Amino acid sequence: MTGLDIKQILSSHPNIPFEIDDKIIKKIDQFLASKSLDLPNSKTIIIYGSPKAWKRHRASRISGMYDPNTPEKRVIQSYFEEEFGQEISMIQGEIQMSIKAYRPIPKSLPKPIALLYEAEILKPLGRPDVDNFIKLIQDALNGITYRDDAQITKIVSEKFLSFTPRTEITMSWADQPFV
Repeated sequence: MTGLDIKQILSSHPNIPFEIDDKIIKKIDQFLASKSLDLPNSKTIIIYGSPKAWKRHRASRISGMYDPNTPEKRVIQSYFEEEFGQEISMIQGEIQMSIKAYRPIPKSLPKPIALLYEAEILKPLGRPDVDNFIKLIQDALNGITYRDDAQITKIVSEKFLSFTPRTEITMSWADQPFV
């Protein structure tokens, strides 16, 4: 990115409370030249079986609060540990994630409609909510592959119906923190 590009981008933001001069542009250029903005590492894992959505924590008279998501979290963690091993142990930098949840196609659907779902032409509008898939995966990987889910800067999540139920999780990450 050249100084002119940066100046043009910043000029489209009317809320900047100071003048953008050449000295600032030069410092930005130097900073960006020393950093890589792309996320060079990427892996995808596929967890076969019907995707699970995050459930609210429940209270119990005997043990107090308990997490009903624990079995599902362990499944996600074991897939990541098996697939990634020590390779991404505690990512320090920025993380971007893509989550595709493929729930089973109901047997009651007519075959032509089921094929439209399989081809991803139609998408399910019912529950569970797409953000509940995100919550479960973030909770499962927190402290396992990254120290804090605050490192995640972008998540793209979609839900589908398929004859092969599964969850596809793609993670892209930088080696070191950007700043």
